Amino acid sequence: MRQFHSLDRLFLDIESPETSVGITALYFYDPTGLPEGKFDYDLIVEHINQVMLTIPVMCGKLHRSPLDLDNPYLVEQPNFHAADHIIHHEMEDTNSIKELSRVTNDYQYTCIDTKKPLWDALIISNINVKTLPKDAFAIAVKMHHTIADGMTGIDLTCKLHGLVPIGKPVSLPNKSELEAGGILGLGTRIISNNIKQSIKMLKPISQVGPQLGMKLINRSFDTLTNVLAKPEQTRFANPLNNNRVWGYAGFEIKKLKQMQSVLPTCTLNDLACTIISGAIREYLEYKNETPQSFIKALAPLNTRTKGQEADAGNEINIMSLDIPIHIEDPLEALVTVNKASTLKKQEQEKIGPQSVSELAKNVPPALLSYISLITGKNGIANLAPASIGNIVISNVRGPDVEMNLLGAKMTNFTGLAPVMDGIGAFFAVVSYNGTLNISVSSSDNIIEEPKYFIDCLERSFSRLENKISTRLNPAKEMLKPAKKSA
Repeated sequence: MRQFHSLDRLFLDIESPETSVGITALYFYDPTGLPEGKFDYDLIVEHINQVMLTIPVMCGKLHRSPLDLDNPYLVEQPNFHAADHIIHHEMEDTNSIKELSRVTNDYQYTCIDTKKPLWDALIISNINVKTLPKDAFAIAVKMHHTIADGMTGIDLTCKLHGLVPIGKPVSLPNKSELEAGGILGLGTRIISNNIKQSIKMLKPISQVGPQLGMKLINRSFDTLTNVLAKPEQTRFANPLNNNRVWGYAGFEIKKLKQMQSVLPTCTLNDLACTIISGAIREYLEYKNETPQSFIKALAPLNTRTKGQEADAGNEINIMSLDIPIHIEDPLEALVTVNKASTLKKQEQEKIGPQSVSELAKNVPPALLSYISLITGKNGIANLAPASIGNIVISNVRGPDVEMNLLGAKMTNFTGLAPVMDGIGAFFAVVSYNGTLNISVSSSDNIIEEPKYFIDCLERSFSRLENKISTRLNPAKEMLKPAKKSA
């Protein structure tokens, strides 16, 4: 039997009717490679069904214990068929980016029914926007965060598109097997599991505790001596409204890798964070809110070990990064990001990212239920770590090769992600076949002009590219004509 751990279950507790915690992979296709050379809904649905039948968390549902005193189990969903989880939208205004954005946003922020397998999909056909092939179609697959993190999404992507063998349909236990012991058996299992998880917490606590203690002491000392700078209180810390916005910009990985050489330890993630930093700064200046300090970002880290690459659920740790939106010079901002991320990674290595993850995974479920009870309905959502970050930057490496679905070439791949009060924007950084896409999910009281913000991302990239080019090729600067005096 497959039982979810406490970190997985936590995403059930923080979800509310106003806050969906689904993560969505969004694929765009050229239909000309399909068998008939055009979009075929039934053919695509049947293919999705064959894939989902081979993935336990996609064809199984949750079985929850009374009062959530134990973590949920995965059990069989009778008469499962993917068609029951798929919505089809045919574009009315075929070349309307606004309609495409509205449909994907409405879909992303509708909560998944937790009484069924924890995913659903949206297929959009008859798309004729300028950046896509004629009569393109898109597939959005949304998975509840309880069963999936970014790497789970990549594993599903590879299986849908034939990069990983699909395998055979899985067999799951049914609900009656869990209830076979009656009330006595249920009670015994709940008590036993809570005791086991309490014991399992001892090892990670012994590894993480001393390091965290030293960090708290250092942080207290910094605060007392006024050395610790305060993060900027920007609009991204404000409560969200119900009107969600989304958009993305794509950048050539070849160019980004050339830019990496400006610093010995520079990573693609450092470049992405710097591009995001420059875009936020420009947007805030546009809103007459020039930042004077950095903004805190939450950065999920993959903690999967060898052999866990295809595991469902959440194998992550969270790192807090200082994003220097107060620094105007893009190269100076990159140096600052690089230093901060390198230092944070070293801290994570000392503490042990797997230890922190194991600690979160083994919190006794009865304790989570108690916290939820004393904080009120959806109270755990109010304990979200907004105090250590007002934006999220998640970087997931996608396939480096071109993919296709039943012959239909995938032209682009990006994502949508959840936001909540205090965490006003989620930046999903996803690579695919030579392109790095940076998407932003937010609400229209935080990012009021999403198209302008996407333009800010593109201009931020150009400024950084030009600055690095000048640094790497100083002769170019010398050859520029002198500016005429006023």
